[in-house]
Amino acid sequence: MIETSLSRAPAVRERVLYDARAVVDACAAEPLAADFGQVRAVLRTEPGVYSGSASIEGVFLEAETGRFIDRSGASADLAEHSVIIRYEGSYEILAVLFGPANILSGQYSWTEPISAYTRGINPADIYNPFGRPGVVICSYYPRESGTPFDHQRLIPEDWHAHAADSRVSQEPDAPTARNWLTSPNDLLFAHAARTLAQAGQLEPQLLESARAQAHGYRRAVLHFVTLTSGQRPEGTDALDVDLASHDEPDHRRAAALGLLSARLFAPEAAARAVTGWPSTSRPGGLLDPALVAGDSYIREAFTLLTPGSAP
Repeated sequence: MIETSLSRAPAVRERVLYDARAVVDACAAEPLAADFGQVRAVLRTEPGVYSGSASIEGVFLEAETGRFIDRSGASADLAEHSVIIRYEGSYEILAVLFGPANILSGQYSWTEPISAYTRGINPADIYNPFGRPGVVICSYYPRESGTPFDHQRLIPEDWHAHAADSRVSQEPDAPTARNWLTSPNDLLFAHAARTLAQAGQLEPQLLESARAQAHGYRRAVLHFVTLTSGQRPEGTDALDVDLASHDEPDHRRAAALGLLSARLFAPEAAARAVTGWPSTSRPGGLLDPALVAGDSYIREAFTLLTPGSAP
């Protein structure tokens, strides 16, 4: 087995959710075409202890009485105040992809109202790298007084070294994408896998060739794109094979992570892909002790897959 950061990842829920979003964001990232009118960078965040927490704007808890009061000291009616989320912490620029960035570290602080999302998946609800630590590719506005970051893509924490070499001017054609599947650049690999799967050109032979060389997050990417695009090869079930692979714990984590990413971010496609699987409560189901034994990372991923387990 090739040792990867996935095989060494802490077996805690926060890290599993980080990895689930990172797999999806790495696949979804648009080509990093140079636009020197803005700054595009890779940064690492270190949120403050209360970053990402909700509060009620203009309302305070009076320690002596336990009453909610406003700034004047009068009792506050919570229904008359909006709920906000505060983000604050520090950041460090790991790489400048393009643009004039003279400020390479600093503090961030802003608030956002809690929005009601009625359609689709909001990635920040799964894992927000400004509420919890993360490595992000984003547009960066160092002198912006409000939110200084935009177009955020969370990536596996050690993939940032490949960002500068993943700048391309347009979506790859099929021959280019096939070449990227063998590239040492992880971001180009993820982009190629997504592009070919969406175009229906990730043929079984090509997929098996890519999987034979893929470990860690790369293997999770392949499980994610096949589960969400209907490209699972006939006659095999690579997901089942990896989950049952006690000789390759890295493969088992990758399968669990790819399945979780698909379930969280493309639930309808994932449900179609796994139709007929045993339920979680039956032998062979996701929480079968034979599948989760010995690896709390896999157990956390499968617990998040069960109904009622919110991130």
